[in-house]
Amino acid sequence: MGFNGSIPGAARLHLVDGVALLRPEEQVFTAMLTGFANQQLARNLARTTVEGRENAVKAFTAYIGVPVAAARGAAIRQQLLDMPAPVVADALGYHHKTTTRLRNETGGTWSRYAAGDHGRSPIGWAPKKTGES
Repeated sequence: MGFNGSIPGAARLHLVDGVALLRPEEQVFTAMLTGFANQQLARNLARTTVEGRENAVKAFTAYIGVPVAAARGAAIRQQLLDMPAPVVADALGYHHKTTTRLRNETGGTWSRYAAGDHGRSPIGWAPKKTGES
């Protein structure tokens, strides 16, 4: 009986290659609220409490006029300033060409990054021992 990758209350995002979301900002926001609700329900909170909190988040978002698309784009661009484009692409389910283009637009400095398994050493390479230069 091993871990199957499912965590109670965790939100899941299923992306399929070649299929575009019709309203990505709205659908991502809805998925976020669903995950938020599931986390609270996993803590055995009453459904009415969870619904009240969901409604509060929706009302606050509408009140402050958060442009979901702009906020999402700004968040991705900020991540590209902090991490290499291939890492952001893998983490968020974007195509690496999209994140590379966005990185170039934002002026990110991660222009050289070797994607792949960095947990193993190249053949014939050995780390320096203490005291070596």
